Amino acid sequence: MGIDVVGPLTSADRLDEVAPLWRELHRHHLDVASYPRLVRDVDESWRRRRRWYESLLADRAALFIAEDAGRAVGYALVHTSCGADDTFAAESGTAELVSLVVTVDYRGRGVGKALLAAAERQARADGADVCKVAVMVGNHAALGFYKAAEFLPAEDVLYRPLAD
Repeated sequence: MGIDVVGPLTSADRLDEVAPLWRELHRHHLDVASYPRLVRDVDESWRRRRRWYESLLADRAALFIAEDAGRAVGYALVHTSCGADDTFAAESGTAELVSLVVTVDYRGRGVGKALLAAAERQARADGADVCKVAVMVGNHAALGFYKAAEFLPAEDVLYRPLAD
């Protein structure tokens, strides 16, 4: 494949390398999402996402970057919460795959699978026995990827804007 997966990275030192990938994904979400209230400014979306990633990396998260000749072509960020879940049969902990992004030119080449495998290895090492992921409604390719990886629907998350 020629792709190296670097990580786990647990500091924010390399976050700026994945900014173009987040922006690409967010543009895609703006195109496909059925929910209309997304952040329209892609740069503002990255600023907010970066702050969130920083807080997660300070609290049991790990970043993996897929590189081709030193250039980031994908990344995954996984965050683990320890302890039994109150609803689902997760006794030791739950890992949330917060983000998994592969640039369009590298999709279908095993990069996503390699990032998912790295994130799941980290989740197991951190004591999780369940991994969850949220998929933007309308992102059919991502949904197909996760279903092929044997993720199953467990709950629907609904949003409703509150009146001013």
